[in-house]
Amino acid sequence: MPTITEMPEKLKEYAVRVTSATPLGLTVLTFELIADCAAAAKDALTREEPELFRKYAEKARSALLQLMNALDFEEPLSAQLLRVYIYVDSCLSSAYFGKRADKLDEAGKLVRILLESFRSLPDGGEAPAMENAERIFAGLTYKNGKLGEYVDSGENRGYQA
Repeated sequence: MPTITEMPEKLKEYAVRVTSATPLGLTVLTFELIADCAAAAKDALTREEPELFRKYAEKARSALLQLMNALDFEEPLSAQLLRVYIYVDSCLSSAYFGKRADKLDEAGKLVRILLESFRSLPDGGEAPAMENAERIFAGLTYKNGKLGEYVDSGENRGYQA
């Protein structure tokens, strides 16, 4: 699990992965984000950094809310998932308002169980959720004694005449 010092890079990684994720992949990514934010919030709480604690606890709750809003109640499993999501939200709320690391652990544990369950589902060969998204190729360069990042997003963007 990432620490608070590793989270900014981890969030950038998530942003890149979103562009090529399938609908199921987006759900898995959201579970990963919640688990990582809960771990980072716990790390911030342990290090007594209240601003970062609030930031990552709020991000975890926000991502969980996205999962709740995405539920399709035509599916019978959605009602059961909603109950689990509500419980995870209560754990995150207790952690946030009571500054309780044990509740962050509990929320993270439940989310990781859901994450592994959703990872085990077949993807079904679906197309990425974002059509016409920019493909990103990244690497590191070394020039003038400094390490830099290189991102090539291609030249074929937009309309062509």
